Amino acid sequence: MYNGPKVEMTFEEFGRDGNIFAISGTVTRAMKDQLDIPPEELDASIKEYRYRIMDAKSYQEALSISTEYVEFIDDDSCCEECGCLLDECSCDEICVRC
Repeated sequence: MYNGPKVEMTFEEFGRDGNIFAISGTVTRAMKDQLDIPPEELDASIKEYRYRIMDAKSYQEALSISTEYVEFIDDDSCCEECGCLLDECSCDEICVRC
């Protein structure tokens, strides 16, 4: 079981494509974008994740492994335009990234 830092994403981002390779790519990209850990630790976490996904015996097991690395957030807390967290934005009405 993975005990490191988790990435944040909505269920929509996570399950946009039911293909496990697309899901693992989404999780891996989120790890690279969101985790503020030393590069060696990040590389090791990604390598571990990919190995575990490839070693999974079923689609359900691969999904379960993926969810160990993700902290799901409420879709309502995200900007509708770009999907970033609204609390990262400078105003409550519209995201500054959009």
